[in-house]
Amino acid sequence: MVKSALIYEGRGKQMYRAGGSADTCIVEFNDGATSYDGDERREFEEKGTLRNHITTILMEVLESENIPTFYRRPDGTRGMEVSALNLFPIEVVCYNAASGSFMRRLGLAEGEVLPFTVVEFFFRGRGPCSPALRVSGLREITTITEGDVKTMQARTIMANKTLRKFLYNKGLVLAEMRLVFGKTLEGGLRIGDEISPDTCRLWLRDDHEKIDRGRFLKELGTDEEGYRKAASLISN
Repeated sequence: MVKSALIYEGRGKQMYRAGGSADTCIVEFNDGATSYDGDERREFEEKGTLRNHITTILMEVLESENIPTFYRRPDGTRGMEVSALNLFPIEVVCYNAASGSFMRRLGLAEGEVLPFTVVEFFFRGRGPCSPALRVSGLREITTITEGDVKTMQARTIMANKTLRKFLYNKGLVLAEMRLVFGKTLEGGLRIGDEISPDTCRLWLRDDHEKIDRGRFLKELGTDEEGYRKAASLISN
C-alpha cells in the first residue's frame, strides 16, 4: 500500500497512514542508534533494514503459533504494513537470564539463568529507570482492564517461550525481551512495536557475546556488526 500522512516519528522509526485506510499503517525503521538518555545518537548503515528484517521474521514466528501481533506483511526493505493500534502507555519486560538493571537490582551475576521467567510492567518512554508497576495498580493509571493485564501476561509468557526456543535453535540466547501491546480499532489486543536487538538482549549461545543494542551503549563495537550477526543466524 502507499503511505500517506505521517502519524508518528520517534528515535528509531516512523509510522504512516497507509493510503486512505483507517486500520492500516506502514512502519519504517531508520538507521539511528540512541543512548538511553537520548544524549548520544549515531547513524549505522543498514540498521533500519536489519531491524525490519529481524522483526518481520520474529513476528511471523509468533503469528505461526497463533500469538496475535500487529504485523501484516513486508513493505520494502525497511518497512512493514501493520494494523493500526492504540498502544498502552506501558511496556512488558520478561527476563530469562540476569542482565542490565534487573541483574543489578537483585545482585546476580550477568548471564545467570533464572529458575523461571520474570515478567514486569513499566511506564513507557521514561528512561531505563522507569519504576516497575504492580499489576494491581495498572488499572489506576490507565484504561487497562483486569482482563487486559491477564492477557498481556499470558501472551508475554507464550511469546517468550516461542521466541526463546526459536532463537536458541538459531544459536542465540534471549536474555531479556520488551513487548508493547495495544488494541485494534475493533478492540483486539495485539503485540505491536518491534522485536529486534533494539528491544531484546540477545547473546550468542556459545560464548554470550552481546549482539544487541548494548554493543553501542557499551562501546563493544557497532550496532550494525551485531545486528548483522543476529539477522544472519535468524535467517538460516
